[in-house]
Amino acid sequence: MSIAFPKACTDNLKIKPLYSFLDHYIAKEYFGYSDTKVPKGKKYLKAFATLYGKINVILGIAHGEEKRIANVVSSYSENGQMLIFEKEKEDNLPKWMKISINRLYPLVEEKMDRLACQKYIRSVGLPLPYPSNCIMCPYLSKIEILWLYRTLPQEFEKWVNHENRKLEKNISLGKKNLGVKGEKMLVVYLKEAIEEFGHLSIAELNKYKMSHGHCVMSSY
Repeated sequence: MSIAFPKACTDNLKIKPLYSFLDHYIAKEYFGYSDTKVPKGKKYLKAFATLYGKINVILGIAHGEEKRIANVVSSYSENGQMLIFEKEKEDNLPKWMKISINRLYPLVEEKMDRLACQKYIRSVGLPLPYPSNCIMCPYLSKIEILWLYRTLPQEFEKWVNHENRKLEKNISLGKKNLGVKGEKMLVVYLKEAIEEFGHLSIAELNKYKMSHGHCVMSSY
């Protein structure tokens, strides 16, 4: 992937696979579907919703990230609890989703931001995962690139090798042959990162990594 092309990772690597898996799972568990191929059209999601009601899909968008939720409206129940749901518009949601899916945002409802979530994870004795950042995301900032280089050097080297092979394979494209950061290669971007942020310690880089995320809007 490269910043030179439209950002489509969330849709193609998260949303579509999630609902395709869910449709396939329901097809096998409730409708006797035996084919290994994922069915098309989300017809089993629609069939399930017709028989049993809409499926609640819980999404981990945190408090402070409400702008990531399209067409949000909110209301309050009789006990004062805030209810978050999405206003379904014909031009924004596919028909199968409107028929079969309720998307829920409990972290927004409970007003739990990123820091609150991390505190809770620690309180129950679970290991704290890094924020939702793909290791080889072209949208990594310079600080995140430096963090990757220092903490996971083998992964960074693997990424550089991928980029080099891609550039070598498509050398005939000339100026249209772009790398992860467009015309700027990863090793050059890393050099700039070291010049700007090389004074930061591993602890400081880790603190930044845990408090920010290029795929999310909240930080602390």
